[in-house]
Amino acid sequence: MEFTHLMQPFRLKNMVLRNRIVMAPMLSRLCDPDGIVSQKVIDYYAERAKGGAGLVIVEYCYIDTKESKANQGQLGVYSDQLLPGLGDLAEAIQEWGARAILQICHAGRSTSSKYMGRQPIAPSPMPGYLGEMAREMTSEEIEGAIESFAERTRSVLGNSSTKPIPEADYKRQRLPGPDSPRVRVRRGGWRLS
Repeated sequence: MEFTHLMQPFRLKNMVLRNRIVMAPMLSRLCDPDGIVSQKVIDYYAERAKGGAGLVIVEYCYIDTKESKANQGQLGVYSDQLLPGLGDLAEAIQEWGARAILQICHAGRSTSSKYMGRQPIAPSPMPGYLGEMAREMTSEEIEGAIESFAERTRSVLGNSSTKPIPEADYKRQRLPGPDSPRVRVRRGGWRLS
């Protein structure tokens, strides 16, 4: 089998990638306990960029210290104090010729009280993949999560060379769909029904 286009440059909106090899986001669990970028994280991602990936999608970064964290050792983006480390991470990736995209998310029901110290929350009261029942979010909590996404996105774009991208799996588990029938989206915002 021949992959003639794999190593060719590729334009992704306003980014030009050196090739079409993409490292998908995967939890490394190499961060400090508070979600701070560690040297292990920088080395891990720099190695992937050095290995030839054209695009490196950096793992899930949680957006607040309330309910968005899914796992221990996970990257955080909940504070501007974390941005210098994320900028160093982006530089390490780009130093090897790859482009970096930062993934920001809210765990929703895809976490556990053992990680968060409290019951997971989600738009509908449903069990997560770990089997723990999520508490239904209030309208205010949903609006707060939306604002946290917006605030953290503005901070990242304003202070580093990384770009945010929503993660499909967590988004699917949080947004309306066949597995969360009690939450509906209407133009202009969320509505619990």
